[in-house]
Amino acid sequence: MLKVGIIPCYKTPIEAINVVRDSIKFLDKVICVDDCCPFGTGSKIESYFDNENIFILYNKKNKGVGGAMKTGIKFALDMGADIIVKIDSDGQMPANLIPALIKPIQEGKAEFSKGNRFRNSNVISKMKKIGLKKFNNPPKKIIVKR
Repeated sequence: MLKVGIIPCYKTPIEAINVVRDSIKFLDKVICVDDCCPFGTGSKIESYFDNENIFILYNKKNKGVGGAMKTGIKFALDMGADIIVKIDSDGQMPANLIPALIKPIQEGKAEFSKGNRFRNSNVISKMKKIGLKKFNNPPKKIIVKR
């Protein structure tokens, strides 16, 4: 089974390099899609790696993560991918979890598998704190139109 990772890249020039380096250990191929990144994430990855199993694609205009994924999925399917793993370029998902994520597919027990970064309650509580700091001026009342 050909296992391919797709990494939509936008404004993560340093983090994406680490993600690619870690992900390729668990996948056959990695496709990075530079989504018209103003920081040149794709070109930084391209200059860092000399690996025939790492591909860099460039969107001419920003299409968002969904558009970047479509670009990557088409390329992955054209190369014959059996399993496609979406990986965030900011390092939210530890690459060493990839084998556990795709295991049910490899064993024929599932056709789709999805990770959950909120599985650990500590992550959720940290996000709440960050959210409260970021949005510390909530509206005093909410008007509902009926």
